[in-house]
Amino acid sequence: MAASAKLSVGESAQDRGQLALITPTSTGYSFGASSYCASVTIANGGVITAITQNTGGPDASFQLTPGEGSGRVSWHCTELNGVPRTQIPAECR
Repeated sequence: MAASAKLSVGESAQDRGQLALITPTSTGYSFGASSYCASVTIANGGVITAITQNTGGPDASFQLTPGEGSGRVSWHCTELNGVPRTQIPAECR
């Protein structure tokens, strides 16, 4: 669901040299809606927020926060709206 946004952040971090220099427009990321994903946005610092839809349960919101280290971008996921764990991606459980 957010894989292309994560790739955009990773490539931008490599190009700019640090996550702090990433802005919503510097990644070139453009979201295309899908049946199960209402939105994916990239904020300053490369923080990604995604919202699900039509999953058979309540819409879930979660945030992926990038971190730097050992020459790669790592990700920390935070569930934002109290939905059941089955409604969020496995990496956030």
